[in-house]
Amino acid sequence: MNAIIIQARVSSSRFPNKIFSEIDGEAALFHVIDECLLSDVDKVVLAIPSSQYSHFLDVENAYYDSERFSIWKGSEDNVLKRYYGAMKSCNADVIIRVTSDCFLLRREHINKSLEFFNKNNFDYINNSTVSRVLSEDVPDDYTSDTDTPDGFNVEIFKKNCLNEAYFNATSRYDIEHVTPWIKRNKKCQVFDT
Repeated sequence: MNAIIIQARVSSSRFPNKIFSEIDGEAALFHVIDECLLSDVDKVVLAIPSSQYSHFLDVENAYYDSERFSIWKGSEDNVLKRYYGAMKSCNADVIIRVTSDCFLLRREHINKSLEFFNKNNFDYINNSTVSRVLSEDVPDDYTSDTDTPDGFNVEIFKKNCLNEAYFNATSRYDIEHVTPWIKRNKKCQVFDT
């Protein structure tokens, strides 16, 4: 089974509550969730900090009748642990990572990435970059190795990669993020959607 896990929070230091800013009269987060639900995936999980749950009640109410959507509450600071818990909650073998601030993401990006992942033998793929692994020294490099700009990012990796990252990552940067440990230690490929 595959699952999209959407990483979300409201405590952005640069633009707090940006995922609830409006696009066409609707919270931007709903656009991300809707596109994910329209893609060829089995499950969509919104992974949020437990401490911020009250901010997401409208989201939970909007999708309460969807069997394919759920919310997972976990650590605010240990995002890797939150992601790991979300993966365990839906028993996914393949994880599609999407961040909640990729408001322009479309199902086609997800489907093309998933098709590429399923046809090849990589542990991890990304539709924008894998050559630069961000670190505490260079935390915000948004250049792309492909024609896919930042904001359309899709990362896909195997369950065992997330397991290994969760049990082996020790740096604060790796724990605050999800995939840097995977990018440094597994068989990775960039794919242009």
